[in-house]
Amino acid sequence: MDLFDTPITKLPENLSVDKDLDLDVQKITNIVYREHVGEDDIKLFSVFVNGEIQISIPEWDFLGNFELFETRIDKNLSEEEAKQYKQVAKECVDELIKIRKNN
Repeated sequence: MDLFDTPITKLPENLSVDKDLDLDVQKITNIVYREHVGEDDIKLFSVFVNGEIQISIPEWDFLGNFELFETRIDKNLSEEEAKQYKQVAKECVDELIKIRKNN
């Protein structure tokens, strides 16, 4: 789902997404993101969709929960690279959990 060029600034709690999600990370207020991550220089963000917190990496057409993210990363990257991506993803997830608790 491509929400990049839309006026949306906050995603609804009941948003359901099938495959992937791309959006303007600087415009959406209820996500946590990092840009320029890893050797691939990706954009990674945590978002509440499909009833849970998920990780989205638009450059890889990836959207899934943290466990699926870890499995995919471990399968496709070296141990050192995987560690870096997992750390960034965990930070985003943890920050989003805090934001959701305070709202």
